Amino acid sequence: TAVQFLSYEVVTGLSILAPIMIVGSLSFVDFNNYQSEGVWLVVYQPVAFVLFIIAGFAETNRTPFDLLEHEAEIISGYVTEYSGMRWGLFFIGEYANMITIGIIASVVFLGGYNDFLFIPGWIMILLKVGFSFFFMLWVRASWPHVRPDQLMWLCWKVLMPLAVLNIIITGIVILL
Repeated sequence: TAVQFLSYEVVTGLSILAPIMIVGSLSFVDFNNYQSEGVWLVVYQPVAFVLFIIAGFAETNRTPFDLLEHEAEIISGYVTEYSGMRWGLFFIGEYANMITIGIIASVVFLGGYNDFLFIPGWIMILLKVGFSFFFMLWVRASWPHVRPDQLMWLCWKVLMPLAVLNIIITGIVILL
């Protein structure tokens, strides 16, 4: 439902807000330049990173938050009536969404595309996105489904207050 989508969308936005407050910009280039000094934002904002990853799983409809698929567990859920190219396009879209979440997490929290020791930046960003992609696949293979009411409870009662508290604490630390 719309409330389910809204719940994890708000958590995603709030989790990104704290790093935006630290960097002072919405530009991915500024996030990369800020982290080029050697300290990744995941060190300053571990709570925001965990919130973003959890909301990213819900955003990409991956296990444990694949509500559409587990509503009709027969065969493949909502894509049961599709085959061939249409069926493949669902999975291409799902994997493209996972890669997008991985790129955003890599640039915002994991140091961006800066060089690391002797490894060029473009290889580093590919490694980070590849790791996040592997992590999402691993979680899908090893975690059970979450019921829709459990997702709503988690987002509204746990993640959202935690995200707001993280923003308040970040604002206080920045002002001091």
